[in-house]
Amino acid sequence: MKNIFTVPIYVLLVILFQVSFLDEILGGWLEVELPLLLAVFAGFCLNLFQGGYLVILLGFFLDSLAGGAVGVQGLLYLLVFIVSTLVYREIYFSGPPLLMLYVFVCTLLKGLAETGYYSLFTEATAGTDMVYGYLPEALINALVAPPFFRMLERAGFPVTCERHGYIKR
Repeated sequence: MKNIFTVPIYVLLVILFQVSFLDEILGGWLEVELPLLLAVFAGFCLNLFQGGYLVILLGFFLDSLAGGAVGVQGLLYLLVFIVSTLVYREIYFSGPPLLMLYVFVCTLLKGLAETGYYSLFTEATAGTDMVYGYLPEALINALVAPPFFRMLERAGFPVTCERHGYIKR
């Protein structure tokens, strides 16, 4: 993110990597939500301008490519970013277990908010199968979060937070 014009390319590459490569590896039955992990990382480690820009672009690309209700993904990722920024200022993440728990809870809450939105404003019904479908996704996201955060920091993202409980230096 050294140049503001390269951020859209990185965001688009993350989305394409998730949609094409990870779906082929996992067979489509489990989903690793890299954009959610990127929004949490932005809330933890980027300043408000850089993280906000990253998350708004992320939501825009996902809304453009997903074909769902316009603005839902962008709003949810922006909320995850804001909550992550506020939570990180108050709680010291002393290691991967707290980070994994936070990502697990964020994934569940994002899934429930998405399900609630679609059941409230569309004809879709939110059954228990849909809600239980988010549990494996939340578990996979929680397991992938610490290595993903390390990879992002090593890739050269400018980190402005002073305390890194999840990264061993």
